[in-house]
Amino acid sequence: IQNSFRKMTAIFSGRSIKQIQQKLFEITTSLSKGAAAFICLSIMLICTNAIVYPRASQHDAWLHLSILKGLYSLTVEPTYNAVYYYLFVALISSPLLPLTSLDVIENDFNRFHSISVLVSGSMLWFVFFLGLYKTYLNLGFERQTAFLCAAATAVLPPIMRTYAMIRLENLILTLSPYLYLYASRLLSQKHLDTRTLAKLSIVVGLCASQKVTGIVLVLWLLAAVTLLHNTELQSIGMKFRLRILFSLLFSVVLLLFLNYLATETWIFEHHAESRADYTTKIPSLANLTALNIPTVWANPLRFQFPISLPNILAVDFFGDYWGYGINHLKLPISPDFRVIRARASLILTGLYCVIFVLGFFLAMRHALHRPERSIGNLRTTIIIPILSATIFVGLALISLVSFKFWHAGKGDTFKWEYIIMFTTFAYLPLGVLIEKHPKTRMAAVSFAYFFIIAGFIQSAIIVVTR
Repeated sequence: IQNSFRKMTAIFSGRSIKQIQQKLFEITTSLSKGAAAFICLSIMLICTNAIVYPRASQHDAWLHLSILKGLYSLTVEPTYNAVYYYLFVALISSPLLPLTSLDVIENDFNRFHSISVLVSGSMLWFVFFLGLYKTYLNLGFERQTAFLCAAATAVLPPIMRTYAMIRLENLILTLSPYLYLYASRLLSQKHLDTRTLAKLSIVVGLCASQKVTGIVLVLWLLAAVTLLHNTELQSIGMKFRLRILFSLLFSVVLLLFLNYLATETWIFEHHAESRADYTTKIPSLANLTALNIPTVWANPLRFQFPISLPNILAVDFFGDYWGYGINHLKLPISPDFRVIRARASLILTGLYCVIFVLGFFLAMRHALHRPERSIGNLRTTIIIPILSATIFVGLALISLVSFKFWHAGKGDTFKWEYIIMFTTFAYLPLGVLIEKHPKTRMAAVSFAYFFIIAGFIQSAIIVVTR
């Protein structure tokens, strides 16, 4: 505690911004205590939000609760949702059932719902953060940069919010870093590693059998890694290549079929197909592209500005436009405070976009114009902009899906919750600014701290305002 106090005192005793930036970077070099504190605070925040968020009014709460109730009773309700995520939540939280009343499922399941979210969400968040940290190390970033970028990603309000809810996307989001790690490790070797292949098959199967968005993410990441490791793939021979392909396809088909046997529904089916309010209209070009900053800034709350994908996602990226978490109408927060928080989200989103664009183009420039042209060097640099572009794949996907399912009155399906797994590599450009260019290093480190603190504050406002 004394050492930490001295370091914090040293930060604010500096006489220039450059000295403050240098001190921030020096503190980052001591990761063990900082990482432990960050993980503890994040898990505490997820647990607090899991208890505070209104359960019954969250996204499709009736559906998630009915499936969990059935699993605790050893039955599977017919549903278009895959059951694997719910199985994990049920297995992790079922030992806690005796801590509640014997009739908890019938009379007070919302209380146990909070407990199950608290336990499963915290565990999945930790696994996600650990995988994200390992991914940055695998990409060649220093430990300090890896921690900062992984931390900034892990405390994004949509990510913290989704782990405080019951959502299928949570499992895909958690496994997304490992999908890249195992695929890269498998294809970078000159011989077939059966243990890594087994791990990759399980991860691919679980992601692809959860939702269609999981299939898209799997195809995107596997295609990127395969193209970058084409030389190694050719060296291991056709027999091993076919074995890899068969193993991955077998895992996906098996889990899809088992889920169909359990739920009597394929994941490609959706209840919105039978609802006229989701299928009678399609979004216009303005709905998909219009960004009205002055109008949104004037009143950045739900239904108070023109419905468009950029408008909604800009407010939601560091805020809570849909009101599933902190901005829920049942929580005692004043409208003025909601407006301030939403405007803060707009500012943070704009700043993030500037950082992303700068880092992305710097990564592209470094990959395409560096003097070293060996396959290894080119691969380790070109993969960074490719992975950074994953978030654009998610945005393109949600735009395309809106032509089939879209609620004109609400703007549904313009939600980060649907494509949250595509934000896994959102802070890779920031890592590039920290390491690839000496002139941007100190400023980028300062921005990393700023985004971490801002993410915490925007996700923890409820603790202060209740």
